[in-house]
Amino acid sequence: MAHVRTFAFLVQYLMQRLALFVFAIAALALVCATVGAAFGTLPWIQMNLRWDGLTVPNAGMFVQIGLTILAVGICFFLP
Repeated sequence: MAHVRTFAFLVQYLMQRLALFVFAIAALALVCATVGAAFGTLPWIQMNLRWDGLTVPNAGMFVQIGLTILAVGICFFLP
């Protein structure tokens, strides 16, 4: 029974490392896309957003920057 528990902890550890690696790669891709859009080499996300009947200009840019900050922040929080 101890072998099964040890194996389960090993699998859990490896899956957590894999999830952290995948999320870190996704956050790095978001950072690269946002920096590329800021320098004009990539386009910003296009998004039609209305707030209280008014169109929000550059809403895609704000969403992309917000998601990038969130993804990088989560990378610091994850073990």
